[in-house]
Amino acid sequence: GVGGPQCDACVVGEYCSGGVALACPDTNMLTAVASDTPDDCYCRAGYVANTVDASVCDVCPPNHYCSGNTSKVQCTANSAAPAGSNHTQACGCNAGYFGAPGGPCSLCPAGSWCWGGVANACPWAYTSAVGMSWPENCTLMCGAGEYYVNASNSCLQCPANSWCAGGRFASVACPSNFGSPAGSSAVEACVRTHYLSANPTKLTSSATVMM
Repeated sequence: GVGGPQCDACVVGEYCSGGVALACPDTNMLTAVASDTPDDCYCRAGYVANTVDASVCDVCPPNHYCSGNTSKVQCTANSAAPAGSNHTQACGCNAGYFGAPGGPCSLCPAGSWCWGGVANACPWAYTSAVGMSWPENCTLMCGAGEYYVNASNSCLQCPANSWCAGGRFASVACPSNFGSPAGSSAVEACVRTHYLSANPTKLTSSATVMM
C-alpha cells in the first residue's frame, strides 16, 4: 500500500514538537539532532546563558572563556582573553608575563622582556628589571664609566688610567704614558702624563699613538 508521510529528524538549532520544527529562542543556541523540547536548547561555545533568563545567550565576557550552555570560567591570574572566547587557550599572558596559552603565567625574569607569552632575552651587555614587556626596557648592564665584574655580577666605577664603555665590558687601560681620571667612559679621556703641557695630548678613537 501507499506509505505514510516521511518524518525527518529535527536538525541542530531546532526542536520539533507535534511534527513542527521550531527555532530555539536565541539565535546563538544549539540543540542535538532530534530534540523535541525548548529545554534541549543550549548556548553555543563563546556564549553563556543569562543568569536571569536562561533562554537568552550572552556573549562570554572578557577575561573568561565559555565552552557552552552555562559554563563561564575566568582566565588564570595575569592573563586575559577577548569577549566571546570559547576555550582556555584564548587566555594569553599579559605583557610582562610569560607562559603557554591558558596559563599559568609567570612574571618576566630580569634580563628579559615578555610579550605574547614569550620571554625574550635582552641583547648581550643589556639587562632589565623583572616584569618588563618591551625591548626598549633593556638597558646597558653597566653605565658609561663603569665596568662589569662577572664574579659578582656587579658594576664598579672605572679605575683611574682606564676607560669603560659600560655594558658587560671590562675596563680598558690607557696606553703607556697616558692617564685618565676614575670614571672615564671613552678613550678620549686618556691624556699624556709624562710631561707638562698647556694643551695635553688627548687620544681619539682614530688617533695613532706614538710611543
